[in-house]
Amino acid sequence: MVLKREMEIEIGRDGKVNIKVNGVQGTECLEFSRFLEEALGETLEQEHTSEYYQVPASTEAAVQQTRQ
Repeated sequence: MVLKREMEIEIGRDGKVNIKVNGVQGTECLEFSRFLEEALGETLEQEHTSEYYQVPASTEAAVQQTRQ
């Protein structure tokens, strides 16, 4: 199953930017948003969603193939 990869970007009146990554599993979400975080400057806070703790589908398939 292919997930739709997207970023929700919210810019507050105080200039604070919030980025939420959807459809990207595991630590790949950090790579997916890195370019934007680097362009915006210092990361003040980072919160992981449940998708962060999931095993990416490509990794899961590779593990299953080696077990067979």
